[in-house]
Amino acid sequence: MKTDQRALSALLRAADSGSVDSLALVLREVLAGSGATDAILYLSDYNEELLRPAPGYSASEGAPDTIDIEGTLPGRAYGARELVEDESPECIRVWVPVVERSEPFGVLELHFDAMDDDKRRMALDAGLMVGHLLMSARSYTDVYELLRRRRDMNLAAEMHWDILPARHYTGPSLSICGDIEPAYEVGGDAFDYSVNNGVLDITIMDAMGHGLEAALLSSQSIGAYRYARRRNLPLEDVVATIDDALVRQFGGEKFVTGFFGRLEIDSGGFSWVNAGHVAPLLLRDGRLESPLGSAPSCPMGLELIDASVTQETTLEANDCLFFYSDGVIEAKTPAGELFTLERLARLVEEHEVEEGESGHLVRKVIDEVVRHAEGPLKDDATCLLLQYLGSP
Repeated sequence: MKTDQRALSALLRAADSGSVDSLALVLREVLAGSGATDAILYLSDYNEELLRPAPGYSASEGAPDTIDIEGTLPGRAYGARELVEDESPECIRVWVPVVERSEPFGVLELHFDAMDDDKRRMALDAGLMVGHLLMSARSYTDVYELLRRRRDMNLAAEMHWDILPARHYTGPSLSICGDIEPAYEVGGDAFDYSVNNGVLDITIMDAMGHGLEAALLSSQSIGAYRYARRRNLPLEDVVATIDDALVRQFGGEKFVTGFFGRLEIDSGGFSWVNAGHVAPLLLRDGRLESPLGSAPSCPMGLELIDASVTQETTLEANDCLFFYSDGVIEAKTPAGELFTLERLARLVEEHEVEEGESGHLVRKVIDEVVRHAEGPLKDDATCLLLQYLGSP
C-alpha cells in the first residue's frame, strides 16, 4: 500500500476513534506520517468571505490568522476547487479544497519539505475525506458550525437552516446550488431536493410573514413535503398534502407558495406543479427561454386548492432552471427602486454557467441583490439553481 493510502486510512481510523471536535488536531498528527510537516484546517464563513482556522493549536503555539478568500492563494483553492501550491525558503505549502461532493467547507493547508505527484494526490484526497468527516460531524458537535458563523443567528434562522439540505450537490447528471439571504435572520423561504432511484425531486417555497411565525410555517411545509415525497406521491398529491397539513395547524389563515418539480434523470423529462409561486427561468444554450408556463394555482394553506395541474417538458443536456423567491425581484434601494425580473433575467443570461459550477451564479445573484438594496434586506431572497448535465 502506498504511503498516501496508508495516511488516509490512518486518518479515517483516528477521526472515527478520536473526539469529534478535535479533527484539526487529528489531521496534524496523522498527516505527519505522510511527509507533511504541518496541517491547518480552515473553514469558510457562510458569506464565503473568510477562512478561519479550526481549533487544534495550544496557547503557546498560537492559532493561525484568519484569511480573506478574495485575493489569496488559499482563497483561490477554495473558489476554484483546485490544488494551489506555493514554494518558499521555509517549506512548500499546498492548499486543497475541503468539500463533500460540491458542498464547500473550507481548505486544508499542508506543509512539505519536498513535493511530488503522490503527495499532491494525497493532499486532494485528504481534502475530500475531511469534507465527508465534517459533514458527519454535524450530527455530533457544534464546534465547526459555530466557527463558520460571523454573528449569532436569530431563533427563526436557527430553526430554518436546520431543516434545509446541503446548499451544494453535484452528481453525474446534476449540479444544484441553493442559498438564502440574509443568512442570519431568514424565516419564510425554504428549498429542498432529493435524488432517489434516478429521480430528482426539487422545491422552493415562500411562507407568508417574517420571523418565527414564518419559520414555523416553512418548517411544517418542508416536513409535509418530505412525508409526501417519501411516499412517492404524484406532485399534485404532494401539494394537497402540504395544504392539508397547514390548514390543520393554522386553520386556513396562513399560506405558503411553492414550486414543485420532478426530473427523470435518464430522459430529462421534467414535470411540475406551481402553487402560487414565481415561475423559474429556463436557460438553454446561454439564452433564456420562456419561464415554465401555466398560471399558478392557489398557495397552500388556505384550503382553496382543488386539483393542481401537473405540467411537463423535457430538459436538454446543460439546461439550467433558476428558481427564486419574490424577495429577489422585489428587493428595493433606499429610494424604492425594485431589483425587477428584467434585471434578474439579464444577470442570469449574461453569466455562463460552467459544467458543475452552479454555485457561482447563485452567489453572484445574491451579491447583486444585496448590493442593490444598499443595506439589510426587508424580505428573504432565495436562489436555487438546477443544472441538468444530461443522462449519465
